[in-house]
Amino acid sequence: MNNKTALLISHHGAQAKVRDDTGIEFQVQVRQSFGDLVAGDQVFLRGNGQDEPWVIVGREERNTEIFRTDKRGTKKRIAANLDALLIVIASEPEPYLNLIDRYLAAAEIFGLSPAIVINKSDLGFTPVLDEVQRIYPGLGYPVFKVSSHSGHNLLELAHWMQEKKLAFVGQSGVGKSSLINGILKDSIARVGVLSDKRAKGRHTTTASHIYQMAGHGWIMDSPGIREFGNSDWTPQEILRGFPEIFKVSEFCQYRNCAHGIDKGCAVQEAFSSGKIEASRFKGFLGLVDEKSGSK
Repeated sequence: MNNKTALLISHHGAQAKVRDDTGIEFQVQVRQSFGDLVAGDQVFLRGNGQDEPWVIVGREERNTEIFRTDKRGTKKRIAANLDALLIVIASEPEPYLNLIDRYLAAAEIFGLSPAIVINKSDLGFTPVLDEVQRIYPGLGYPVFKVSSHSGHNLLELAHWMQEKKLAFVGQSGVGKSSLINGILKDSIARVGVLSDKRAKGRHTTTASHIYQMAGHGWIMDSPGIREFGNSDWTPQEILRGFPEIFKVSEFCQYRNCAHGIDKGCAVQEAFSSGKIEASRFKGFLGLVDEKSGSK
């Protein structure tokens, strides 16, 4: 019986698929005691793949993990060992700034480097997309305008993605799987179409899966995530999820300032003078209010 390590690239109940150091992908079994495994985990295997099937017997400690929290406060882990997050939006389904800010805050809290990708740029721009281009580059978040259909700017995006371990997130129907196909030059991710009803995308990805890029980088395609829950985030973590607001908050008169109507609040002053974007301030306060309301 042999031992080896591999990257968990998909997980479905008692079965999983892994990729070893040589790039070979194969099915393995999962012991019931390892129900917390997610794509991105580096796992320990035992077996030989012949008379002794490969079985996951453990995993390495995670560098990072990304999760969402349901209304009951239960964590649902989505991915492990990522270092970057690509937030994909498009003219349809139309994005909203609050959702983008939730993703960005999550990336900051989880320790990931985020970027925003405007897909379907050949279809034209809406006022919301114009706001995205105006607001986020000045905050240090890269914004890429691409088209998975025409290939516009995919090389520029691929260059930024090199050697990164990243996930694509965003509303269903924005073209995450099509972007993966375009980046990898291979139609290996199932592509869906927009539903006629309310231009909502059909969920074409039912479980997270990892695709290898050239070099050591990889792409995770995860199910469409409407929002990140935040019942486990403290107000201080939420504050750090908005770096420009956190930086200003260090000048507040009181250490326990709630950054609302408190006397001597530097954040309020910065917002009133236009130094903090209204949508960002509103998004920050909204997350803090949700946290307070969940108690």
